[in-house]
This record gives sequence, C-alpha cells and structure tokens, in this order.
Amino acid sequence: MLWEVLRIELLQKKEKNEITDIINDGMKSGAFGISTGLAYIPSKYADIDELVDIARQIKEYEWYIYISY
Repeated sequence: MLWEVLRIELLQKKEKNEITDIINDGMKSGAFGISTGLAYIPSKYADIDELVDIARQIKEYEWYIYISY
C-alpha cells in the first residue's frame, strides 16, 4: 500500500539503460565509483535487484568504489 500512496514504481528498462549510460560516462571521465543515498526518497524504496544491477555496472572497471549511506 505504501508504494501505491507514494506512487513508487520499479525502474523501467529505458530508465535502467539511462542509469547505465550515466554511470559509464562518469567512470570513463575519471569517477572512482558510485554512491546511493538510501535514506532518501525514492532510493529509500529501491528494489534490491535494482541496486545490485546498478552496482554491477562499475565492476568492469579496474578501480571502483560503491558506497551506500
């Protein structure tokens, strides 16, 4: 019910692809990794599979950091 009230939905394929592109652009530009602020909406209600998919995006790089707060 909470998800319906807040109108929170799982990421669509297009949105996942956009996130992947943003992550790859950042990593190729010199970023050390990514972070997720799980205390904030909408990330607070993110599906664990979405978070794992996002974290896996940086695994292909030689040096990477993933931090959740």
